[in-house]
Amino acid sequence: MDIMKTSSWFWDCYAQCYDGLLSIVPYQRLLNRVQTAVPPGARTLLDAGCGTGNLLQAMRRADSALRLHGVDFSEIMLRRAKTKIPDAVLLKGDLNGRLPFPDGSFDVVTCINVLYAVTHPERTLTELRRVLTRGGTLMVSSPLARPRLSAFLREHASVAGWWRTLPLAGRLWALVLINAVIFRRGRRGQYHFLDLRTVQKLFVPATIDRAYADQNWFACAIKQ
Repeated sequence: MDIMKTSSWFWDCYAQCYDGLLSIVPYQRLLNRVQTAVPPGARTLLDAGCGTGNLLQAMRRADSALRLHGVDFSEIMLRRAKTKIPDAVLLKGDLNGRLPFPDGSFDVVTCINVLYAVTHPERTLTELRRVLTRGGTLMVSSPLARPRLSAFLREHASVAGWWRTLPLAGRLWALVLINAVIFRRGRRGQYHFLDLRTVQKLFVPATIDRAYADQNWFACAIKQ
């Protein structure tokens, strides 16, 4: 079976249950963190690897004038995204290649929980910077090498309580299984879970810290 078709099939399957993340407090906080980091006056935003459009939808709710664009590899994810933000420009694209935008097209570029899945993270970051305006903001977050499900549950339970958290974990079994596959592939070297030292080399200068129940690194950089 062709590798690209296999990859597309996997992410199309993920699309069927991806929005279950919206009910998880750490994911809600991650979206809010990106949203609040968008600088005042930004007029254009690209979400690279936009998935089902959750971040773009949050951006639209925060700013009705922001011109939104999204790129993703999965057609099913893009169709779901279109139902949430009909006015966004959504394109099918591969973050391993050249993005279909001119240099300096966007005031903000986001790439959330995606970078681990590209073939060459450094090349993808170069391309994300290319389409960013001078002085624009690049925000990237991606999982650490060994995330712990228990950390997500504890953070969610700190808000919702354990009596609501445990049944939720049961309802999200499909998400848990798919992420187990992702991290198994990571251990085999198919995906790239970067440690903080590597991230610091890739983002110079940038603010780098932890997010998503401390299971992600989060980098925010201004293009010089």
